[in-house]
Amino acid sequence: METPKDASRVKLEELTTEGQPKVVVKFGLGFTINLGNYESCKLESGIELEGTVDNLVALQARAQEECEKIVGQQLEELQQKSPRETLLGRKV
Repeated sequence: METPKDASRVKLEELTTEGQPKVVVKFGLGFTINLGNYESCKLESGIELEGTVDNLVALQARAQEECEKIVGQQLEELQQKSPRETLLGRKV
């Protein structure tokens, strides 16, 4: 996967066919967790992938996979935190 300098959009060469119209797939995923004691945490991920129209379904699936992977990693990090520690790292 090639990441451009501005990292706002990723062009997938393996999902780009010469002579086909270009498309951009945007996908976002959010997940809110109730932490108790009137606190919550929102985990979010978003991505833009560039390819061609003949690979649209594959681009959509890839975008969803990437976002789910990132939110899953964020959730694991959150679960490893001590319940006595705030999200900012301060002890309560």
